[in-house]
Amino acid sequence: MEIPSSNQLTPSHDEIAARAYLVWERNGRCHGFALDHWLEAETQLMKELAENVSEVLVPEVAAPPCRARLAGSRYGLVLNPNIQGSLVTA
Repeated sequence: MEIPSSNQLTPSHDEIAARAYLVWERNGRCHGFALDHWLEAETQLMKELAENVSEVLVPEVAAPPCRARLAGSRYGLVLNPNIQGSLVTA
């Protein structure tokens, strides 16, 4: 697994500019809002990069199915087999 470098954690100037252009078009090509479009584009790209990084650094791991019941355990807890990973007090 490759850990992203710092330059992969922030969008480039060109990426932000291209996205800001799309935001400008989407908002009806209104002039006078360049900073707003730039900040919206930057925010969108940062969010997308953060989601991609979290997928790389913290892969989703499925929990194994649990069918066992712990009835009568010394802590008075019973594992409910109908709801994976839930504990119900006995």
